[in-house]
Amino acid sequence: MKQEIRQQLKFRPDGSFKIIQITDIQDSVNISTDTIKFIDAVLEKEKPDLVVFTGDQIMGYSPSLRKADASEKIKYVIDNILEPLIKHNTLFTITFGNHDVQSKLPLKEQLKFYTNYSQCLTYDVEGLPGCATHNLSILSNDGSKTAFNLYMIDSLGSKSGGEYEAVSAEQVEWYRQTREILKNGNDGEYVPSLMFQHIPVEEIYNLFKEVKRGAKGSKPAYRKRKGKTYALNMDLVNKDGFWGELPCVPDENFGEFEAASEKGDILGIYFGHDHKNCFYGNYKGVDLGYTPGCGFNVYGPRFKRGVRVFELNEKEPQKYSTRVIHYSDIFGKKIKNPLKCYLLDQSPTSLEDALAKIKKFLLGLAVIAILIVLIVKYLL
Repeated sequence: MKQEIRQQLKFRPDGSFKIIQITDIQDSVNISTDTIKFIDAVLEKEKPDLVVFTGDQIMGYSPSLRKADASEKIKYVIDNILEPLIKHNTLFTITFGNHDVQSKLPLKEQLKFYTNYSQCLTYDVEGLPGCATHNLSILSNDGSKTAFNLYMIDSLGSKSGGEYEAVSAEQVEWYRQTREILKNGNDGEYVPSLMFQHIPVEEIYNLFKEVKRGAKGSKPAYRKRKGKTYALNMDLVNKDGFWGELPCVPDENFGEFEAASEKGDILGIYFGHDHKNCFYGNYKGVDLGYTPGCGFNVYGPRFKRGVRVFELNEKEPQKYSTRVIHYSDIFGKKIKNPLKCYLLDQSPTSLEDALAKIKKFLLGLAVIAILIVLIVKYLL
């Protein structure tokens, strides 16, 4: 498990450390200037110690990125995404999402485009499925010990049939081994940690409640939950949280959350993947949270696209605070292509969502037809 870190993370002299999570940029060669200017403005305002990218940096399904000779185009996209970070000399690390893997370029080759930059702290633990599963330790401000830890997990990609792969048993075992290594170097105390990955764990559904079909604010489930209807339980999440789609999770479960909740070291696991979701809540002592999509070249929560800020305190490492900065907080509703944004945000997020939208549209047409018939019959 070789760890090649070019620069060691440390708490600031005042005991603070700030992380920004960016997820679901999904850019193509037609780079979204709104996305880039938003990231740049956030970095200028917040001056984080570290940025974590949690997958789907590129639009891997874009025809221009799926060609056999797409390497230079993918590099071009990644270089543009990273431009604000290089400008501000901001350290960063990444993990991958299901759309990164859809390009023809293997993830290990994509990773090289990131690690070409000295600001990149990402490495790939050898022998594990996927790419770029790793951990980063944050030292105390005097450098004497590991005061905090971050796990970056590759939540892998898609399976045939449209399902998602689950974080593997090998990755779960690596996490267990790593936390014990950190414990042994910390006077027998588990090191407080946060975990980041693209696709949510199945246990995120414990923050939802099953409701009757057609209930206000509910959505129909799919795959192994097909036939059920859910709504976010607002009593279990932060009051300013919101959601726009049901969690799209793997059907298999190799015990990732079970392992993460065993020893109390994992304070929270944060995800992307479902662009319109922005909330967090606690289940079995672990915070489970969504960060909304950031990119304007793909669907999202309109002007509520955002990034999540985490603030750590060395004196109280078991406690952290988190908040979201939305695009509208900085730029209001001013974007370069409002029509494109509107159409993207109205697009279905799943097959079931598409069917529900079609059904609603057809029902609307039927109502209009009935009204026309009545008007013709009784008023004309």
